Amino acid sequence: MESKLQQDLVTAMKEKNISKVTVLREIKTAISNFKTSPNYKGECTNRDILYIIQKISKQHKDSAQLYTDAGRKDLVEEELSQLNYINEYLPKMLTEEETIEAVNSIIQSVNATSVKDMGKVMRRIEETYPSQYDPGLVSSYVMSKLK
Repeated sequence: MESKLQQDLVTAMKEKNISKVTVLREIKTAISNFKTSPNYKGECTNRDILYIIQKISKQHKDSAQLYTDAGRKDLVEEELSQLNYINEYLPKMLTEEETIEAVNSIIQSVNATSVKDMGKVMRRIEETYPSQYDPGLVSSYVMSKLK
């Protein structure tokens, strides 16, 4: 994934797409920061990169909301433009219906019967659908299902 990001950065620079260049540099900087952090264990996996990109995506969504609240339409448009480029690197998110269906299936497969089994369900959904679900939706649904 890192090599794809680098190739896309070179292409964006040749196309003089400033917004995309900015986003890709932001992602590459975040990856470099991760590699120099104490949490780094000598390997930067695609899962790590996806987590980094998701974090950046959330930051841009939050910024767009703040700019909307402040009435700064010009900055909102720039944030949303950059967010579109970021989302190109994220996997397709499960819809609410797909998420509920997946959680029900996982609850059955791990024989979860109470809230004590929530950890098993959450681990399995992360293994099966990495970075493709809304953790808030999953946890609230699991809680309501396993009461």
